[in-house]
Amino acid sequence: MDFLSENILLTGEKGVGKSTLISTILDSISVPYQGLFTERIFKGQGVYGFGLKNERERSLKIFAYENNFKKDGYYRYLVDIDAFENRGHAILSSVRPETKLFVIDEIGIMEREADRFLERFWQLLQSPLPLLAVVQKRAKYIWDQVDSNSGCRIFEITRENRDSIAKNILLSLNEILSRSKHYRANF
Repeated sequence: MDFLSENILLTGEKGVGKSTLISTILDSISVPYQGLFTERIFKGQGVYGFGLKNERERSLKIFAYENNFKKDGYYRYLVDIDAFENRGHAILSSVRPETKLFVIDEIGIMEREADRFLERFWQLLQSPLPLLAVVQKRAKYIWDQVDSNSGCRIFEITRENRDSIAKNILLSLNEILSRSKHYRANF
């Protein structure tokens, strides 16, 4: 796979703080970014489902919800692939000309059947626009195509390193952004 820019991929076990780290990084940079953000929907003490939004939206497009019947769901969630495809693809396809960084938080196992979304993800990964993305460790279908020679800088987040690794990620991101060519949304 050929990459026109360097990209940063974050991974790690569930609950180590990957999304919190993305938020910290975005609060620390001053370049125009946009992205796709997956958020958990809570009901009582637990996670009921998941929704998508871009960096400007307050409301979520729900694409996965608790599956009480435990059939055909990813673990305990029933996934509406069409809802994910439509909203996810639209977000990934609406890159504004002033954008200097695209952020995806996160890609996991629920997205593996979202063909149009994944096609657009691979296009973004190979574009001149730098990408900062969280990819679940168990998303083998992504990791099988990405390796350390692919133009991606891969950081594994753990409970032990999550506070100290932010500085290394920010240094890498600033280096990548300082070298990236002026991006035009024409791919």
